[in-house]
Amino acid sequence: MKYNLLIISVLLLILFSSCASTGSSEGQFEVPSIKVALNNTQTLRLSDCFEEVSYIPLETSDDFLLGYIGKMLIEGNSIYFLSSKSVYSFDLNSGKGKMNLSKLGNGPGEYKSLLDFVIDKNAGNIELLDNNDKKIFVYDLKGNFQNSLSLPFMPFAFFKKTSSLYSFYNNNLKSEISSSKIVDYDVELQNKCNEYFPIDEKMAEYFFLGDEKVFNQSSKGFYCHISPIDTIYKYDEEKGFVPAFHLDFTDNAAPSAFYEKRYRDIMEFSEAANKNGYIYALSNFAVNGDDDVIFSYRLGKTFYWTLRLGMKSECTINALIDDFHFSEALPLSYQNSSYWLDDDYLYFLMTGEQFIHLCENGVKNDAMMAFLRNADITDQSNPIVVKCKLKKN
Repeated sequence: MKYNLLIISVLLLILFSSCASTGSSEGQFEVPSIKVALNNTQTLRLSDCFEEVSYIPLETSDDFLLGYIGKMLIEGNSIYFLSSKSVYSFDLNSGKGKMNLSKLGNGPGEYKSLLDFVIDKNAGNIELLDNNDKKIFVYDLKGNFQNSLSLPFMPFAFFKKTSSLYSFYNNNLKSEISSSKIVDYDVELQNKCNEYFPIDEKMAEYFFLGDEKVFNQSSKGFYCHISPIDTIYKYDEEKGFVPAFHLDFTDNAAPSAFYEKRYRDIMEFSEAANKNGYIYALSNFAVNGDDDVIFSYRLGKTFYWTLRLGMKSECTINALIDDFHFSEALPLSYQNSSYWLDDDYLYFLMTGEQFIHLCENGVKNDAMMAFLRNADITDQSNPIVVKCKLKKN
C-alpha cells in the first residue's frame, strides 16, 4: 500500500569474507563542507567557470519525442535519457536520434515498469530496472532483448559494479533479505554481499520519496546520496560508502527532532518542511573528483543549484546566464535539473521555449538567431543540450 503513494560452505566462507556486512563509515574522516547560502543566491555567469559554451539540439520526431526526463547519462558519443517509460539515445555531436527502447508490456522481453537504467559498455548492453516485476531486463545497444535477471526485492535505483555485482537502492522499503537503504547483491550467486544505511523504523512510516538520481559515476569514483540529505558519499572498496562532501544547508537544514514527529504520509511531511524552509532532498547531483561537485534542489517553487568547480569557492544560484551568447539570464526550473559532469564538460538541458526566450530577449549576435532558424527550434522541440567546457587551473 505504501509502495502505491518510486553452495558449499567453503564458497560461502570465501564470499562472506570478501563481502562483509557493514554500514557506512561516517565520522571517521575529515570531510569537506559545502555551504548552501539561500540568503545569498547569485546568477552564475558561465564565463566564470567555463571556457566555452555550445548547443546541441536533439532530434524531434515521432520516434524521438521526450517527455519528463527522469535520468540523463552520457557514455562515449551517446547521450541517454529515461523518459515516459522509455530509454532514448542520441548522438552527442549531431543530436540525431539513435535508439528508442520502448517495451512496456506483459509479453516476452517487455517490462512492467521502468525506474532506472545503466549502460554496461564492456558487454555492450543497456540494462533496465523493472521494480514491479523485480527484474533487470538486458538489451543490446540497438534495443534487442537479451535476457532478464530476477531480484528478491523491489529496488528503485541501481548501479552495476562488476559483471554480476550491483548496488540497489531500496528507499525505505524493507525486504526479506535487507533492512537497509542500499544493498550490494550478486545476481549470479543470488547473494547479498553488503548493505548500508539501515532503515529507520519511524521514518519509514512516512518518508517515501521517488529518488531518481541516487547514484553517480565519474572517472574519479562511484558516489551516492541518501534522502534526507546532508552528505554525498563515495564508495571505497574496503570501507564501503564513506562521506565525500558534507552539505551544509545552515538555516535550511531540518533539526533531527523534525524527523521524529509523526506524519501521516510524505505529503504532510513535505508541507511541514516547506513551511519551515527545510530542504531534505536533491533533484540531482554530479561529482568529478575532490574539486568538482554540483547538486540541485528546490524550496517551494524555487529551484537552486550549488556548485563548486575547479577549486573555486562554492556558490548557490537560482539563475544562470550564458554571457558568451546572451545578455538575458535563465531562471532555473525543474526542466534544468538533468545534467552530467565529466572531466572536461558540464552538460545540462534547456527547453526549446527557454532557448527561444533567450534569443528573443537577449541575443548578443546574429549567429544564435541563425542557429535557432537552421535547427528549426520551437517551443515543442526536444530539449537542447548545453555543453560547457570547464576551465582548467
